[in-house]
This record gives sequence, structure tokens and C-alpha cells, in this order.
Amino acid sequence: MSEQTGVGAYMPIAILVAVVLVLGVVIYLWLRPDPKMALIWGIAALVGTAVPAALMMKWNRQAEFQASLLREGVKGTATVISVQSTNVRIDRMHQVRMQLRVELPGQAPYEQETLQLVPFGQSAAPGRTLFIHVDPHDRNRLLLNWEGPAPEAAPSSATNAPTLADRLSALDQARQKGLISEQEYRDQRQRLLAEH
Repeated sequence: MSEQTGVGAYMPIAILVAVVLVLGVVIYLWLRPDPKMALIWGIAALVGTAVPAALMMKWNRQAEFQASLLREGVKGTATVISVQSTNVRIDRMHQVRMQLRVELPGQAPYEQETLQLVPFGQSAAPGRTLFIHVDPHDRNRLLLNWEGPAPEAAPSSATNAPTLADRLSALDQARQKGLISEQEYRDQRQRLLAEH
């Protein structure tokens, strides 16, 4: 079953290559260029196929990595300690550098720095806790669950948990740095006050 999934994942790449090659042949036969132009057409077709195919393969690898972490990753929680904007936006998501405090069952908590794309409508404010899946062979590789509810803090970390004042201060700093919108600030602040 996994083999079929792998072949299916690369089917769009094969279709793209076939379409570009067919179009290249049709255009070549229609224009009948001289040998120099035929070489240029060949290089253009090769580049026109290779670049999108490489991008699609990269996206497939990312999707396979995420699927494998969801399947086999160790489930835990990550609390945002600090956030720094990279001023990069991709498809309505902004990229941030996050310092996380990761807690996994049966292991001592550790801190991890990671680059993440924050989905539109989500907040990466300090103090927020998220569910995560961590690669069992490399704990530096992790997947954050932005959509799930924030888990309750584990009792063992209660002494290290930030106070309400700390969390409100961090939230205010995130707003001032432009990491969250005014509406996200109000929503997060209201949620924090309702929790205490």
C-alpha cells in the first residue's frame, strides 16, 4: 500500500513532464526551426520541466515527512518561549523563528529553536502551548499542530509555567513587534484572562 501511495504522489510530476514534452514536440514540428533553434527549444523544454518537477518533488517530500511524523512521531507539547519574525511571508503565512520548551512523555523537557510558518489566523505568541509530533530518531525534527486545542500544562511543569503577568507581557510584546494582529491580541488576551 505504501508503494502505491509513493507512485501516486509522483504521478503529477510524470504528467507534467509528458505534457511539456508533447507541447515541445508539437511546437518544434509546427515551427520547424533550424538546428540552433532546436537546441534552444530543447534547453527551454528541459528547464521548463525540471524546475516545476523539482518543486513538486520538494512538496511531496514535505508531505511525506509530515505524514510519517503524524504516524510514527512521539506526541508531546511545546510551549512558545520567544518568537522572532523573519519578515518572510508565504501564501498568507508568516515565517517566524521560535524558541520552544518541548515536553515528551518519559523525557526531560528541552528547548528547541525552529523556523515555522504560522498559518493565517493562528498566533505564535509566547506562552502558547501546542501539541507536537517529534521524530523518534531525531528530536530536533518536529511538527506543530496549529489547529488542535491547546493542551493543559502538565503538572510537572507547573513550577516552570509563566505567570499571567508574564504571558500578558509577552503577548503585548508580540503585538508591538507586529507578530500578531490587533484582533489576535484581543482574542488571546481575553482567553488568558478567562483562564485565570
